[in-house]
Amino acid sequence: MKQSYYFIGIGGIGMSALARYLLSRGDKVGGYDRDQTDLCQALTNEGAQIGHDLTDFSFIDTFSNNLLVIYTAAVTSEHPQLKYALSKGVRTLKRAQFLGEIVQSGKVLAVAGTHGKTTTATFLTHFLKQSNVSFTAFLGGISNDLNSNYYSSGSEYFVVEADEFDRSFLALYPHASIITSIELDHLDIYKDYQAIVDSFTQFASQTSGALMVHESVKLKGSISYGFSPENDGYITDVEFTNSGTNFKIHTKEHSTVSVTVPFYGNHNLLNTLAAYMIAKEIVSVEKLVPIFNTLPLAKRRASKLVENDQVVFYDDYAHHPSEIQAMHQLLRSRYPNRSITAVFQPHLYSRTRDFAKEFTEVLGLFDNVWILPIYPAREAPIQGVSSELLLNGDSRLESISKEEVLSRISMKAPEVLVTLGAGDIANLSKSIQKLLEQ
Repeated sequence: MKQSYYFIGIGGIGMSALARYLLSRGDKVGGYDRDQTDLCQALTNEGAQIGHDLTDFSFIDTFSNNLLVIYTAAVTSEHPQLKYALSKGVRTLKRAQFLGEIVQSGKVLAVAGTHGKTTTATFLTHFLKQSNVSFTAFLGGISNDLNSNYYSSGSEYFVVEADEFDRSFLALYPHASIITSIELDHLDIYKDYQAIVDSFTQFASQTSGALMVHESVKLKGSISYGFSPENDGYITDVEFTNSGTNFKIHTKEHSTVSVTVPFYGNHNLLNTLAAYMIAKEIVSVEKLVPIFNTLPLAKRRASKLVENDQVVFYDDYAHHPSEIQAMHQLLRSRYPNRSITAVFQPHLYSRTRDFAKEFTEVLGLFDNVWILPIYPAREAPIQGVSSELLLNGDSRLESISKEEVLSRISMKAPEVLVTLGAGDIANLSKSIQKLLEQ
């Protein structure tokens, strides 16, 4: 009997990419997810059998003789469906382990780092796709070019995001890697910054070939990139235009190239450089240079949803202080004389608690900030931790409900508006877009 697969948390961005890979092979795929999301609907249309009832074990029962159950790092041993599968003697694997098994057949190009993984992996995917390389990509976001988080033209290479949460990336043994940043995060997993550094150092040691690292990352044997000429690859002559950014890339082994990308933000230029430095290990520079001006962002990564005479509206996945600061830099550089209003949904009680001071500081860069209730994701509430923790007496920061946002926008008419967060604020962004386009 052919192997079947069941995903607990199938609607997650990382899980759904793997489900799509299996569906494209013609495998039988089922899964559970708490929410009936757009991704779940898309997977159903592609042939997956998805349920939303925790006590529905019918797929597991039907295929238990030759079934593999895959679950996310956020799923605990007390999850009813995981418990049921284990009671039936069904083989189970964490997503990271399953990904590690799949990609063993090719050369892994891994993108790691506290920030920028999805954007960098999306850029790398586009470079390789436009260069007709045989590869498969599993992305942590929906590429605007593909309208998917999965792409495959073969299996010589695998583009993957190497996630440090739960030390998942240690299941990978890459051919080449990028590390975009190493910062304090996931303190529910790591006890301190040194523990994070140790984990990234271990990941780096598992990379057999080129290791590209941002200039802030100090690892032996690595190839550095950034804005400083001290790096192996660096950027100069940044110039904004109405349609994007012009800049020059310098690398030690190639002459300077002048390129144009259709977006803004220093962080996005660095992600572009990192993806290019990996891509040119596989594809000639001459082939890559014309591709820059079609590089796509992923959805909810500096996505400009509305621009008219009254307002500019962006939506972004930023949920860490450094990511919020990067988005502020993008907006301030583009709109230096306009008032910028941010709507921020904190993600996780633990992250809100651990970075309360940093969140308050970075949100204070904006002219006005409306802070929504915390999106709990996988966590239970923590006593004394709420959005109010971030206000810290700053009159420009307000705690409001999601239901108040649309009326606030109608009353206050922001000049530049941005929604920030990794939770369900994406749904609110759609409603804001409709309001502003009326």
